[in-house]
Amino acid sequence: METIEKITKSDPPRKEKPNINERIQIYRFWGRLILALFILIIYAGTIYSLLYHVEGMDDKSASLSQVMVGALTVVLSQIGQYMWGSDKTDEAKEEQPKQEEKKNDSTTTTGGNQEFSN
Repeated sequence: METIEKITKSDPPRKEKPNINERIQIYRFWGRLILALFILIIYAGTIYSLLYHVEGMDDKSASLSQVMVGALTVVLSQIGQYMWGSDKTDEAKEEQPKQEEKKNDSTTTTGGNQEFSN
């Protein structure tokens, strides 16, 4: 007696290309990540130069470096707030339509002319 084996092969799944919006989001993510890393490197280099190369700097360079550290600290805090902070405005925007729906469901309007007295 013969044994017959049937082997079925399926086509490999097709990889769908991300649409334009998804590609834009990916490019924005990588752009923001690279920019944040670049700012962190500049920040670290500036602090390093302030801590370890103070003797070789004149007063103008040292004061300029201190101003640069202050400005980069603000930029760094904004990056941290963007990356890890919660956006309260989005939460408020989501709650606002829900509240409007509740108001529309509970109130009824009547048509017709109404007189308003002053």
